[in-house]
Amino acid sequence: MRYYSVDRILNELVVSLLDSSVKKGEIPVIIYEAPTGYGKTISSLNFFKVLNSYGISSSLIHVLPMRSITTQLYCKIVNSLGCTNDYCSSLGLDKTIADFIRNLRISEYDVGYQFMDFIDSSKSPFFLKTVLITTFNSFFYNLIRFSVGELRKYKKHYEVPRASIFTSAIVFDEAHLYGGDIYVKDAENSLLTALIVSIKSLAKAYTPLLIETATLPTYLRDLLKISLNTSNVKPKILTFRRDGPKCEDADINSSEVLCYDDDYVDKCLKVRWKTDVLEGLDSNLVKDLVMSGLRVLIVRNTVEKAVDTYRKLKSVEGSITLIHGRFTDHDRKIKLKRVLEDSKIVVATQVIEAGVDVSFDVLITDAATPASVIQRAGRVARRC
Repeated sequence: MRYYSVDRILNELVVSLLDSSVKKGEIPVIIYEAPTGYGKTISSLNFFKVLNSYGISSSLIHVLPMRSITTQLYCKIVNSLGCTNDYCSSLGLDKTIADFIRNLRISEYDVGYQFMDFIDSSKSPFFLKTVLITTFNSFFYNLIRFSVGELRKYKKHYEVPRASIFTSAIVFDEAHLYGGDIYVKDAENSLLTALIVSIKSLAKAYTPLLIETATLPTYLRDLLKISLNTSNVKPKILTFRRDGPKCEDADINSSEVLCYDDDYVDKCLKVRWKTDVLEGLDSNLVKDLVMSGLRVLIVRNTVEKAVDTYRKLKSVEGSITLIHGRFTDHDRKIKLKRVLEDSKIVVATQVIEAGVDVSFDVLITDAATPASVIQRAGRVARRC
């Protein structure tokens, strides 16, 4: 049976690992690390389709750490199903997701979301949808019996969303963002602690798990493995590694599969990368880049620096957009649409690092942690 509809071999290996685990009578728990822009979102849908075909999971709950990227994924899916609401229609269509969704046999009424914003009537605080996209905050509250649909009520129907959680395929996407600065070994980080608690609870309940990331350091990998091992669960780890064997030769029976996608690597090597260290931001340099037909992404580490940069460059180039986490929902929607469509220059903070499917030609960034630099670089040459 062919579950997948893309040409990424690591995504196909996820399906193979799933089949292998299920046929052995195991509940699959997979940690999946692949480059930014590789198409890991399709693996989330594959994860559900395979498990649903075996009668293991009745629904998919895709968990993301930020509202902005949660909104984008929800809109990509419902747009693929012909949704006509104004909010999502402005965000466009993802062809890869659209091609896959057509084979999933669901309608837009089977897809829902849960986070603070209100987009349309598909909001589902009790997680009663076949495909649900939610923020981690909402997911965690429902998991610990603090029903987000009844926050102001003394008596809560907390077992309704919990029943949905424990009968679903759970995907934790952009896992590197749950721990803040993942290169700082701070086990007391509240969000990271909540993630570990969630994973332990789900593993003990034999709930299928897929943990996806582009940048998983050894520290976080070991923490996840220890947390799962204490629940008597041995995760399968699938990692894109350039120094590993080709994925065609990978041993899926191993607990840790390290391999590389030869076609993807060859494609990436055709891109000519040039890196310079700048003493400061030169407005004339940015102007020259734009005049030569290039799209420029400038990422600053603070909102204040981003605003200051935007003001300096606004007089240089009119087609410029500023985006950060302090805008209202309405303004964020307008700005995101500009980013996706025609802005020659985008000035942003860390909000641009994850889940934003937009491609630039040039990145100018503040110094940051290796994980952040990798994520920012992942916004460059995504269409190559």
